This record gives sequence, structure tokens and C-alpha cells, in this order.
Amino acid sequence: MKEQRIIDLIEFLEYAPKIICDFEKSIKRNDSEKIEKLSKIGRILFKQINKYQLANDFDRYASVRHYNLRAAASLVRLSKKQIHKAQQELEELNKDSQKSTQKLTVNLKIIKDLVGPNNQAFNEIIEMYGQQSVEYLSLMHFAYQQSDLNKIRKIAHTMKSSFAMIGCDLLKKYAIQIEHYCEAGNLNKNKLTEFDELVKDSIQLLKKSAKSKILL
Repeated sequence: MKEQRIIDLIEFLEYAPKIICDFEKSIKRNDSEKIEKLSKIGRILFKQINKYQLANDFDRYASVRHYNLRAAASLVRLSKKQIHKAQQELEELNKDSQKSTQKLTVNLKIIKDLVGPNNQAFNEIIEMYGQQSVEYLSLMHFAYQQSDLNKIRKIAHTMKSSFAMIGCDLLKKYAIQIEHYCEAGNLNKNKLTEFDELVKDSIQLLKKSAKSKILL
């Protein structure tokens, strides 16, 4: 279902922006033939992404010869808003799909080998990882607000050793990506938020795994 929605949105966004632009120009030129043609295409496109009200509006424009310019301008504005919403929805769906394909795993055996049979030390390391990670994330977000990418890069570099200790390759890769983005000066908030969510997920996974005595 999600995959089909992505396909529909991609196809919609491939054609809709140009069609709406041409539709707007045709209205200004009062080109009835072109308006009718574009309206028919618009009707199909908006039905495709389940926006039936807009599809019906285009259907109406495809069947009349006298156009209300104010209503036409309103239709153009609504269409542009919907295009923007479709772009945002596609971005979110792609992000969710990408995240769902990522395997967040930890390896408690590394910690076990480090502390041996000392369960207290084992639990202390897991607790320390959680506390330090939350603190580092807070410092990262503060540094981002200050546009201090060098500080973020240093924190990401420091966190890599923690990710190695819990055997989480995915977070190690993310930390390296964060470093590279910072060095290139193009770290965006979305990437930082993804990293934040994965780190917090790893804290919960560690606690759950330790509690159930499962070695991942």
C-alpha cells in the first residue's frame, strides 16, 4: 500500500507542477481549448492521489466554456498547496521506507567479554551509555542552533567509540556520515534528527536486550 502511494506521488509530482503552471498561463490568456485539455489531465492526476475535491474542480473546468477568473485563481492556489503537500508526504514516506530497511542491532557479547561475570559492571556500562548518549545528543542540538558544525563533528567522532562498544555498526556509519556532512558544511536538521532517533532507539534496545538476557 505504501509502495503504491510512493509510485502515485512520484508520477503526480512529475507532471503536476508543469500542468498547473500551464493551466495558470492558459487562464490568463483565456485559452479555452488549452484549459479544457489541461483540466482533463488535472482531473486524472488529482484522482490518482485521492484528492477528489480538486479532481472534481478540474472536471468542472474541463466541461465549461465560461470561466470565473477568481475561482480559477483559487483552484491554482489550492493545486500549488497540494503539490507542496505531496512533496512533503513523499519525503516522509521515503524516509520511513529507508528507516524500515535499516537494521538497528547491538551486540551485548562485546560488553560481556569486557566485564566478565560482573553483572553490576555490565548494567553500569549500559546505564552509562544511555546517560552519555542523551547528553551528547543535547549538546549536538545546541551546537546546531549555534551553527557550530565543528562541535557537532567532534561529538559524533567521540560517540563512535560508544557505538563500537555496543556493537552497533549502523550508528557507527551514521556518526561517520555526520562527520562528513559537518566537514562539507551541509549538515541539515533532518539528518541530525534521524541520528537522534536511532541513538535513542539503541538505548531502548540495549535495556530491553539486557533485561531479557538476549545476546544480539
